[in-house]
Amino acid sequence: MEYLLLILEFFLSKKIRSYIGLIVVPVFISIFMYNTISVEISENQTYGNIITLLGILLGFTISLFAIFLSADNDNISKSKTTFTKFIVFGKELSVFDIMQTSIAYVIMMECLLLILNITIPLALESAEAKNLFLVVNIGVLSHIVIILLRSILDFYFALSKRS
Repeated sequence: MEYLLLILEFFLSKKIRSYIGLIVVPVFISIFMYNTISVEISENQTYGNIITLLGILLGFTISLFAIFLSADNDNISKSKTTFTKFIVFGKELSVFDIMQTSIAYVIMMECLLLILNITIPLALESAEAKNLFLVVNIGVLSHIVIILLRSILDFYFALSKRS
């Protein structure tokens, strides 16, 4: 249940226009790839590369999260006391809260995608199902990378006091 609360908090802490980059762009990439990738290519796809990529991304993101939580900087301290207009579950979110939620969301999505990439390919038999799974994988990976890049930028701007 806590996972759903994290997902809800992540999406409620974003402005409407940010959904273009978070959802519309990955969906567009997925649709483009669905129309581009042939069934033969997706049928022969081994998920070892995707699992390796997710492992590297997960390690990087957890490192970023550890650095973010342990950073002792005046600007980070100020981000903890600078509140935004977002109120989620009756709590006004600070800039620090939003950055923390974004990184935690990315870690959760990477873990979920890693588990799915280890288990689901074993059960897929039809070529069309494999094609659809590959395309959804690409879309979710795009979503994760976009949020991760945004989180790195937010962290950079919080440390350097640029906006």
